[in-house]
Amino acid sequence: LDDNTISVTKASNGSLVPPKALEKLTFDCLIGADGSQSIVRRILTAQDIISSTATRIPIDALSLRIPRASSDGDFYEVQDGQYNGWMLQGGVGALALPLSESECSGAINFPQNNNPFQNMTSPDDILEFFERSAPKTLAKLVSRQEAINLLERPVSRLYSVRCDQIHVKDKVLLVGDAAHATSNNLGQGANSALQDVQFFFRALSQTSNDNWDHALTTYSQARLPCLRAVRELSEFVIPQSPKMMKEFLFRSKIRNMLPPWLGPLVVGHDAMQLLADTDLSYSRVHRKTRRWIARVKKANFKHAARQTSNE
Repeated sequence: LDDNTISVTKASNGSLVPPKALEKLTFDCLIGADGSQSIVRRILTAQDIISSTATRIPIDALSLRIPRASSDGDFYEVQDGQYNGWMLQGGVGALALPLSESECSGAINFPQNNNPFQNMTSPDDILEFFERSAPKTLAKLVSRQEAINLLERPVSRLYSVRCDQIHVKDKVLLVGDAAHATSNNLGQGANSALQDVQFFFRALSQTSNDNWDHALTTYSQARLPCLRAVRELSEFVIPQSPKMMKEFLFRSKIRNMLPPWLGPLVVGHDAMQLLADTDLSYSRVHRKTRRWIARVKKANFKHAARQTSNE
């Protein structure tokens, strides 16, 4: 960093990867937006410039696209403007959020290296799995085309990234998953990365003469509390233990039955609903749901300990 240069070489796909020593590029400010396995972050960590960890979350995922209503018109289960969740057999879960009046986007989560579709060879196998293992409100939404897509989609490995700092002087800035990758429970990966950009440009606009050192310091001070909050929300808003998952689904059901102002008073705020319906910061959402988060964190640790002892 002393001479503001970085050594790179071009990979076959045109992207830049760290070389042993080939070509040097000069930079004013290096922005690491290179994902949860960030090369920039790993180099800074290896040189003890920052402290960071990237931990594999013991859950894998497949993206899911489903309609909001089944083709026969009998079900319209996917609620507007909120996450919808289903528990399947074998520790498999599904989440979906409406993208439009007709379509939803979400994910199927399952224990690490335990893809329920890995030995299936036809869309009929996929459809039969949903008929057997999923609630009807989800099974009737999975089309044959989506079953074909699930056979072809790659499995996503999830990581949790923690950084004690996200900038180095006026030289390096980490954003997006490179700085704060989390699980996909909240579906906030893209949103939080876009907020990084928004927060940084706000900090830069408040400085004179493009003072990057001041802008990066201001940005980090404002952003780090939110990043810690979204990490906790992502990791602990949804319980892993079957008992607490039943409570989570029961609370969601009661909340949906009551007027919007009454649900939070009866069963507490829902973090995913607050993020969907309001412009509250991650820190404020965390404060409003901190009791639930604390309970889930405690239950998840106990559940993980029991799982380990049973292996």
